Amino acid sequence: MLKGYLAAHGISGDMVAERYTPQGLTRWRELVADIRRFAKGNHAAIIATITGDANLHFFRELKRQTVTADEVPVMSLSINEAELPALMRCDIAGHMVAWNYFHAFDRKENRQFIAAWRRFTGRSKAVTNDSMEATWIGFHLWAEAVEAAGTTETDKVKAALGGRMIAAPSGFTVKMDARTHHLYKPAMIGRITPDGAIVPIWVTEGLVPPDPWSRWLKSEPTDAPAATARAA
Repeated sequence: MLKGYLAAHGISGDMVAERYTPQGLTRWRELVADIRRFAKGNHAAIIATITGDANLHFFRELKRQTVTADEVPVMSLSINEAELPALMRCDIAGHMVAWNYFHAFDRKENRQFIAAWRRFTGRSKAVTNDSMEATWIGFHLWAEAVEAAGTTETDKVKAALGGRMIAAPSGFTVKMDARTHHLYKPAMIGRITPDGAIVPIWVTEGLVPPDPWSRWLKSEPTDAPAATARAA
């Protein structure tokens, strides 16, 4: 999907270097050295889809080889506020992340959500994140659909979910697509600060319509297993 998107904007061929790694890779020296060679003398950036503990080893190696956000910024698709404390010794300030929600998104509804969470946990500095907001949305949508359907029977609840809207903690009113049951949600890009926060630097004005199959792929698969994986 990323390669298709970049190609549509004139970035392809030797302008893109794609690397795959085993799950949970701990030794990143050679790969980061390869990144440094690729980026030398160019305006380069990293789009990182690695997950879990691999992020710690990856950013630690970037620091060892002095690859900074000023030189080669990273756009991570897996790091949120929950992971930041473990990464603070890796000089990750300036790198970026993409989500649908940030703790630092300054809206009244979000301030109320954070305050409620801190009262519940008893921790005055407890931090929220995208996964928490998504869980809140999912539970409350389901509860409203159960009330509307008058039952917890799966098919009837699913029917009641289609097209349902709910005011989310972000301050946006999100909507469930009636056909696909994917959500219309905002998109946000944030930059990591030296003190371990994520500050939104770009937010869509409204909701982004769900697209269960990426427009950046050539064609939609027709076999059942792929369709099942796509829906998941």
